[in-house]
Amino acid sequence: MVNKNKESKNVYDPKNVDEVKEAIKPAQIDKETQKKLNDELAKQLKEQQNKPHVLANHGKPKIITPKEFYKKDKVAIIGFASSWKDAPYKDESFEFWGINELYKLTRQIKEARFTRWFEVHDPASPSKSGEEHQAFLKSCPIPLYMQKHYDYIPNSIPYPREEVKQMVNNNFILDGIGGGYSDYSNQITWMTLMAIYEGFKEIHIYGVDMAQSSEYAWQRASCQFAIGLAVGKGIKVLIPKNSELCKAGQDYGFETDNAKRHLKKDRKEEMNNRIKNLNGEIHKRQMQKQILDAEIKELEIGIYQAQGAKREIEHDLSNNLV
Repeated sequence: MVNKNKESKNVYDPKNVDEVKEAIKPAQIDKETQKKLNDELAKQLKEQQNKPHVLANHGKPKIITPKEFYKKDKVAIIGFASSWKDAPYKDESFEFWGINELYKLTRQIKEARFTRWFEVHDPASPSKSGEEHQAFLKSCPIPLYMQKHYDYIPNSIPYPREEVKQMVNNNFILDGIGGGYSDYSNQITWMTLMAIYEGFKEIHIYGVDMAQSSEYAWQRASCQFAIGLAVGKGIKVLIPKNSELCKAGQDYGFETDNAKRHLKKDRKEEMNNRIKNLNGEIHKRQMQKQILDAEIKELEIGIYQAQGAKREIEHDLSNNLV
């Protein structure tokens, strides 16, 4: 009999609340502070639910901001690109904000922990309505920013969209000619702007490259605007060297495009390494499939033999041979 290769310890089961907590490792705060946070969340959600017309008319509902409970001046915004592993997870002076399905990766780093989560996509959309992601949303143990509060997602909180947009447009001239800023084309932009809105003094952005021209490059401009807004307000910003955010590769008119070519070369090398790792993972899964296929074949043979033995016994019984 072929031995089954078990890897249950590394398999994420979002239906298990303990598994969810292990995956995103919510930052620890003392019980008294946690109770105050929970009571405040419940109170403010109740206030919003009692005033649906305010939300419907894009008014200014009271927005839940747990920042005062964590008392941190630094925040690390974490995306999916390779530099997500470089975040300073051991540094207690940071808040850590996760995004979308990042929980599928966070088990790779023991120290990874998060204080808030963001999922502003419609949870009923085809890409977000899968059983695994829905189970995560329902059991997420930390404040979860979404388009609105969903009763079936207990920790969901409405993202302060109108407040953030008003902050952004404060210095835009809005008259018969001038219009406001309206490029909010990705979730990292929303997260960065919210960090500015809440008054963080330092913003780190990890795991965000926006280098794939087929999908993310067109979203880069809004993210870079948010970063520029932060810097203009005196907020310190960290962007990993291997991210293409806020990088052109050359100083126009003063330099050739050699630096840009080097950047693309480094990026190509990184992508090739990722492809190599993925190919290794594919090979590993294929080997596991072969093992399972062999086990299934053995079971089928065993079932076939058992059925044959059963038929022989039934034949002998019907002919009084036993």
